[in-house]
Parts: sequence; structure tokens; C-alpha cells
Amino acid sequence: MKLDSLIKETEKDLKKRDFKAKFGIDSKSQALIDKTQKDMEAKYTATEKSLREIKDAVRKGTAKAFLESQMKTVMSGLDFNKKKAVKEMYARLVDVRVVNKYMGEVKKSYEVVIANLDEAAAAIKGGNGKIASAAFKAAGESMKALKKGAAFLSDGLEAHVKGGGAKPTDKEMKPLFQAVDTCGKLVKAAEDKGKAVAKDLKAVA
Repeated sequence: MKLDSLIKETEKDLKKRDFKAKFGIDSKSQALIDKTQKDMEAKYTATEKSLREIKDAVRKGTAKAFLESQMKTVMSGLDFNKKKAVKEMYARLVDVRVVNKYMGEVKKSYEVVIANLDEAAAAIKGGNGKIASAAFKAAGESMKALKKGAAFLSDGLEAHVKGGGAKPTDKEMKPLFQAVDTCGKLVKAAEDKGKAVAKDLKAVA
């Protein structure tokens, strides 16, 4: 009997070793496989439990309340993950290089807006309403990119102010405060020029 048991254990060990030999799996990889298997079993158990709870809720006639409760839990988890992701994203804005990167994009968008508006203004002077309208439309699309970039920096600053009490005098926060201020001026300048061109455009449209 002991011999039979020993043979079975030996066969089992040989199969495991053979598996490792075939696939080049070392003891470290085997540990990873074991962990994955445990994780799968845990997920299976959790799913089985959830299905059992749903089945019980349906039987009791409380399915709606149960599902609403489950959805609330799910949404709460999603909201937490979103807040965490946003916090991590804005945390990078204390690095002046990151701030300058986004500011570079904002300034580029501003330059495109102005170039489009200048083109529209020149076309208006030349009495070419079609070219003026196309250039003005292009300026509008570029304005979206400008505002989007400015809003990102502004939202980031607000997150630091509300979340950590950031102040303009804080050395590491100074670049972000200055960037947001510059963004505000660029957006206003682009909007003012856009309104002036739009007014003139009506005369040739």
C-alpha cells in the first residue's frame, strides 16, 4: 500500500517536472502559474456568490433593490478610480517641464487661431467672402484646441488649490499659476479678435 502511494506521488512529480521541461518553466514561473490559478479560482468563487445572491433576490422579489444596490457600489468604485486617476494626472503639473509642454501646445493653438483670423480679415478686405468664411471656420476649430489646453491647466491648478491649498507664492506651483494666467490672456485675445472679424465678416458673407 505504501509502495502504491509512493509510485503515485513519484508519477505526479515526474509529470510536473516533464511539464516544466517541455515549456522551460522554472520554479519561479511555476509559482506564478499557481498564483494565477488561485486568482482564477477566487474570481470563480466570487462570481458564483454573486449569481447566488441575484438568484435569491429574484426568488424573494427584491431583485430591483438588490441590483440598484450593486450598481451604486459599482459606480462608487468607478468614481473613486476616476478621482484617483485625475489626482495622479494633475500631480505631474508641479513639474515645470510638464507645465511648459502643455503651455507650448496652448501657444501653438493660439498662433494657429490668430493666423486663421488674419487670413479671414485679409479675405474680407479683398471682398472674398468664401475664403473669409472658410478661414473663420478653421479659426473656430483651432479655438477649441486652445480652450481645451487652457482648461486642462486651469482644472489642474484648481485641483491643487482645493486638494492641497496651493498658493501663487509656492515655488513649485509658481509655473502653473503663471501658465494659467497666460492662458486666460491668450484665450481672451483670441476671442476679442474673433468677435471683431466675425462682425466684419457679416458685411461680405
